[in-house]
Amino acid sequence: MAQLGRTFFRDLTEGVIREGSFQSVSELVRAIQGWLAERNRQPQRYVWRAEGAAILEKITRARAKLGEIMADTSRTAG
Repeated sequence: MAQLGRTFFRDLTEGVIREGSFQSVSELVRAIQGWLAERNRQPQRYVWRAEGAAILEKITRARAKLGEIMADTSRTAG
């Protein structure tokens, strides 16, 4: 689910925020609202491209690495 959030904000950044500079927050908000309205007129769903097993494998590796980092940190802090 986090990946979907990142994809949404990437699309928002590329479609609205990077296109121009804004003189005020309200101008930025209007630009975002316009982008969302246009996007909602022809919605496209996000599609997972990774297989479930690959995602779980990546999570396992990340947890192992985090465990190593935490162990190293506790040794140097003590």
